Amino acid sequence: MTSAPWILDPEAVGEMSISAFRLESILQLGRFADSMRQVNGMADTNRQELPTSHREEYERHLAREWLLARQIGVSAMANKTQMLAGVRPFGHGPSFAELNGLPLAAVVVPLRTDHGGPGTAQIWVVHDPEDRLSAYVTSELTEMNAVLADAPGYRVFTVSYDTPNKGFVGRSWQLGGRLALRALREDSEHTTVLDLASRWIISGCVGSNGHAVGVVLGNKLRLSTDRDWLLPSENRGDIPDNWNPPGARRLASTEDAAWSLVSGKGTREEEPAEWPQKVYVLHSLVSGAWKPIVAAALLSGTKRMTLWHTNNEELSRSRAFALKEKVFPALAAAGIRIPEIGEPLLISSTNLAEAERNLRPLVEENLREYGTVLFNITNGNRLVALAPNNLARRHSGLCLVYRDVDDKGHDFTGIRYDDFEPTTFTLRPKELPHSDKLNWDALIARGSNTPPIDWDAELKEILY
Repeated sequence: MTSAPWILDPEAVGEMSISAFRLESILQLGRFADSMRQVNGMADTNRQELPTSHREEYERHLAREWLLARQIGVSAMANKTQMLAGVRPFGHGPSFAELNGLPLAAVVVPLRTDHGGPGTAQIWVVHDPEDRLSAYVTSELTEMNAVLADAPGYRVFTVSYDTPNKGFVGRSWQLGGRLALRALREDSEHTTVLDLASRWIISGCVGSNGHAVGVVLGNKLRLSTDRDWLLPSENRGDIPDNWNPPGARRLASTEDAAWSLVSGKGTREEEPAEWPQKVYVLHSLVSGAWKPIVAAALLSGTKRMTLWHTNNEELSRSRAFALKEKVFPALAAAGIRIPEIGEPLLISSTNLAEAERNLRPLVEENLREYGTVLFNITNGNRLVALAPNNLARRHSGLCLVYRDVDDKGHDFTGIRYDDFEPTTFTLRPKELPHSDKLNWDALIARGSNTPPIDWDAELKEILY
């Protein structure tokens, strides 16, 4: 995390235009507060050395940073509190003295403009349980209820580069606002409050069930900043191929996924979901347990399936061909709709790079053609399973599915990646297909792992 040395240099500040200083102060949110944390509140500059035209804007910026510094644990200094008491940090609304001591969090959001360069703003969420700020109207933001519906006692204020004393039109501030609210509620150590303020720039709407809704990007991506970008996954196709910002760029499909990113919680976990609709292609690794391969094919409703086997004749290759030539034809003969299955293909089980080369041409061709592809990684050794996992990290349309052989019920685990960030969820079928013809309890149970397999006996067990 970088500090903001420019704010400590009156000469450098004085050389900026007011608009340039306002833009810089918005984009540098949290960095001066972090500097104060590192030196225990001693960072400051002499306001009297600033040009008169800049002094009011500087005091607002300093007040905002001091409020944030208090939130992350910097001890208040009496002279700072007195010096800033009458300053209105947001250019409107409450004074520093009225805000001082209230829990708050902030985030930077980009603004689309119709003319000129993009704009930017800060969203501030303040917890006011005793209604100390009731005399002030919070910022005029679109559909405020989407952020504060479940948060009585919270208020939202803004600082905008283009309109410093007003709100702005549009819903793209909502995802950032929700994350600031969560930082206040869930971040007891205040590390996420600081990271959210100083590191990220976030754009996204909030839909039903916490869905991160795509936005009109317009000229937002032209904003010059070293911050890490966070956008809805729905905007993936809107991002130019040549957009390479200095910071990282991350995508999230839900508010929970976005929160996992900004809070550094690791693998995100979403609510159970049904199998994706309109699955055209399913790939499956083949080894000991063959029943999860059949279960995934039927639960997904895939139109086509590719079986991948290793050079192990007994545990992999022979089973792949038995599935194609015996098991699925027997299911079809019983009136069960089965996928089209091509010739089983070979994948290396000893060389990861070679295994990826085996998979990549066909998987990427399927992704280009269909957009979403499932890959069943239940079978295979650890090295073989790493190959589709590595592909999935580079292609968000490739969703991995996994069934633990010791699991109960009919659930699979789904895993997908948004720009290298993993999300996991339970795949839970709404109903079991062909339940009048299939013994699902037998099909989902542990399969035979050791050769030889009596395929006729196995089929009699799963077919009514």
